Amino acid sequence: MRSIERYVHNHGIRVEILSGPNWEVDDEGWEHHAYQLKLINPDRGTEMTVPWTAGVGITRTPDERPEEVFDTLVSDAWGFVSADDFGDWAGEYGFDVYSIKAANIWRAIGEQAEAFQHFIGGSAELERLALEYERL
Repeated sequence: MRSIERYVHNHGIRVEILSGPNWEVDDEGWEHHAYQLKLINPDRGTEMTVPWTAGVGITRTPDERPEEVFDTLVSDAWGFVSADDFGDWAGEYGFDVYSIKAANIWRAIGEQAEAFQHFIGGSAELERLALEYERL
């Protein structure tokens, strides 16, 4: 089986840190480092900017592990596009369908999924990555 790590390497996909790490604590008490990242896909001539978080125990920076950033974007985008609707997505990820926070996350993931599909070359490429590649 093909791997996400090999895909990132073969396509020369890289990550640049635009800002961060900023130490933050979310509403649930999770301590993490927050970044703003730019992904660069030289094969397609595309770029995208995304927020990124990593637990404080993670010692490598996102630019040192572009395959992990990429793999997460595949997961998020595939989870969004394969859901029938907001209720289906919310149920899959354990969100309350009546939560405004969940609805805001759904919209943000949708925008990110659209940008990611453009970054990699479309919905068929996303499906291929999600179903035919060994994930991290």
